Amino acid sequence: MPVVGSWTDGQQFPASITTSWYELPEHTDEAPLIVVSAAGRIEHHDINGVLHEGQELLLEYGTRGADGRVTDVDEIELLDIGPQPSWRNLRLPINALPEEANVIRIVATDLSLDPEQWLAFTPPRVPTLDSLNNVIGSEKPGLLDWSVALQFPCQRTFDHYAGVAEIPEYRISPDHPGKTTLTPFQDYDGGGVMGTAEAVNSSYELPSYTARDWHRDWGSIEIYRLRTNSVGEAPVEAEIDHEVIQRSGWWKPSEMNITTGS
Repeated sequence: MPVVGSWTDGQQFPASITTSWYELPEHTDEAPLIVVSAAGRIEHHDINGVLHEGQELLLEYGTRGADGRVTDVDEIELLDIGPQPSWRNLRLPINALPEEANVIRIVATDLSLDPEQWLAFTPPRVPTLDSLNNVIGSEKPGLLDWSVALQFPCQRTFDHYAGVAEIPEYRISPDHPGKTTLTPFQDYDGGGVMGTAEAVNSSYELPSYTARDWHRDWGSIEIYRLRTNSVGEAPVEAEIDHEVIQRSGWWKPSEMNITTGS
């Protein structure tokens, strides 16, 4: 997917761009959103209406007639859940635009000479959405962050058997502040469950949204894929060899080693 942006090393320059017009499909329940992947510091209002400063990126819309001319052009701010300057999916429900609007384009301006003030974005798209249960399901093993599992009872957490941990196929995290807090004690350095999961997996984030609450940062889904070796081979599942031995509650294999002082 093409990406354009205003970041540059060294001397800074003002930058601006107006993209070509893109045809806008009809609004449906399966494809209700216009989505633009973006990074950098972009001026926007958060879910509470608070203005966050940054560079300008707006969605322009209009009506293209039979003669090819675009009329009734206006602009609207995309919904930005942050965090800045990370890559994230700006979004806007199609039904927020007038019914007669049938084309859209992106207008972006970076007038700041501060090297920390830049933006980058992809062309707009209208993805087809589906429910979490249809995409992930309830059978695949998952790594559900603490507190997340309470909100997703239909998803199955990864199991342990005979001292061996099952490898999760995805991770569900809370909103970005929560994920930032939880990750350090779950990762390899923190001695947590992500240490084993990410030792054999690579991951990518699956774009996700809260239905009909598009401006909310609900959390994120990462899909795990087994990491292959230099010849493209993925790790194979371990064969567990074990036996069951019944012992009484008083059984002990040996005396406990106790050191006493003299």
